Amino acid sequence: MPNKKSNTPKTLTPFGRYLADRSVNKSDVCRKVGISLTRLNRLCYDEKSFLRAYELQLIAKAINVNPCKMQNDLFGHLRLKEEISQSEKIIANIT
Repeated sequence: MPNKKSNTPKTLTPFGRYLADRSVNKSDVCRKVGISLTRLNRLCYDEKSFLRAYELQLIAKAINVNPCKMQNDLFGHLRLKEEISQSEKIIANIT
C-alpha cells in the first residue's frame, strides 16, 4: 500500500513563525488556553485557517505577551487601500 503522506516539508504561517521564534511549547499553550493541539497546528501550518480574536487574546496571555503587541506583530503590515472606487466617489458627492 503506497504512503499517502507527501514528503514536502510543511511551511509555517506567520503565526507559526511567531510561535517558533519565541520557542513556544504548543502543548503548554493548548493546555492553558483550552484549544486542541490539532487546532493550534492548523493555525501554524494551514494558510486557510484564520486566527480568531479570542484565540489570539488567550494565546498571548498564555505565552506572557501583550495581546496588542502580538496582533501588531502579526498584522501590522496591513494597510487601508488609498484609492476609492467610482461608486464611492458618487456616494461621497451625494452626502
